[in-house]
Amino acid sequence: MLRAGLWEAEKEVADFRELDVTEWDDIYAMARQQTVRGLVYAGICMLPDELMPADSQLMRWAAAVEGVEQRNRHMNRVLGKVCLWFESQGLSPVVMKGQGVAQCYEQPLQRECGDIDLYFASAEENAEACRLLKEKGVSVSMHADGSYSYVVDGVSVEHHRQLVDLTASSACAAIRQLEGKCGFPKVEAAASGEKSIRIPSPTEDVILQNAHILKHALGWGVGLRQLCDVARLCHRRKEEVNGKEVEEVCRLAGITDWTSLLHSFLIDYMGMPEASLPFATRHISSEPLLHRILRGGNFGQHRKDMDKAASGPLKRKIHTACSFAQNAAFALRYAPGEGARTFWTLLRGQF
Repeated sequence: MLRAGLWEAEKEVADFRELDVTEWDDIYAMARQQTVRGLVYAGICMLPDELMPADSQLMRWAAAVEGVEQRNRHMNRVLGKVCLWFESQGLSPVVMKGQGVAQCYEQPLQRECGDIDLYFASAEENAEACRLLKEKGVSVSMHADGSYSYVVDGVSVEHHRQLVDLTASSACAAIRQLEGKCGFPKVEAAASGEKSIRIPSPTEDVILQNAHILKHALGWGVGLRQLCDVARLCHRRKEEVNGKEVEEVCRLAGITDWTSLLHSFLIDYMGMPEASLPFATRHISSEPLLHRILRGGNFGQHRKDMDKAASGPLKRKIHTACSFAQNAAFALRYAPGEGARTFWTLLRGQF
């Protein structure tokens, strides 16, 4: 169902069998935990009438997807408002992930949105943005990794210190060179009041998505929505992505084995054409990544031990550190240097 909706490919449901009420409830629960209800519903709509879920279940899907689309419209209005305000102050915010990568989907409003992530190309701009927000009376929260966040019209906005969440100095230097060379193109964000937004170049964006998924796979966990994002990005922007530069940054960051795992998953489970990969990697078993995705859902929020971790700020910090420690074997196998540096940076920032 997910692949059918992700690629608008009716052939994906050709062999779909009839399910009972309980099985449809299980599919809905999985889609909700993975924040891909809109995409799965698009797949369901390709089924013949006799294979559709019961009317009551179908109405629940339709209502959920309508809610997803409404939240996206609100998110895009807020995004346009925030970007316009910063630009009126002489700043140039760049939209990371989220509503930027949503433009790579056939139906952007069906992608479930999270929060707004912004980046400023210089430390000076980032500091000025924070100062202006506080001057405006906005309550700004600072985080252990140096980012900060606030809320606008019920939407969480987060500012990040760097575009790509990698720690190797040589990789970071290469990314900064890419920023200077490629700049930040503007696109129209659907339903954002006709407001264009700055996003990373396709080459930078592929690296960003790769590193973002890795970071969460090493920590609490990652969900299918993030894998859908990178699949759609690679496929839609394949002619614009400089694969050699993506490969070089992965090599400098020491995440070539991780990228092989990611690429294998995109082909095996997401149904992405191999020709859409930014560069060729060896094909390996992608089950270790599948296990992490199914274990906790969206950012690991549905892990069984999540409730225990939420009992207090200090316990949550300790639990986050423990999550990284528990994934040590995974990190050593696929991204040893990045895993160790990420863990140390997190530990230092938390305590």
